[in-house]
Amino acid sequence: MDPKKKYKLLLEVGHEKDHSWTLIVADTSKGNHKRLLTEEVSDKTAPDGWKTFEVDLPQGRNAISLQLTSYYDGKVPAYCSNIDIVEVEE
Repeated sequence: MDPKKKYKLLLEVGHEKDHSWTLIVADTSKGNHKRLLTEEVSDKTAPDGWKTFEVDLPQGRNAISLQLTSYYDGKVPAYCSNIDIVEVEE
């Protein structure tokens, strides 16, 4: 990562019909634990089963540690089909 550029995390996640889970993305760099995203993935928020999230990442760093957590109802898994860090074109 170039500290002078902006980046974002792209996540495509899914769920089973009639089940939900919560996606949490946290910056864990340098012992911090700052939440960057907390979103529910459900029939209401992702009616076709899949949803793409874009998370702005902190600037001024040449590396970042991220933690992705899924809290779910315990009956079915959370799905993730794509995880990518991309440069934001300005």
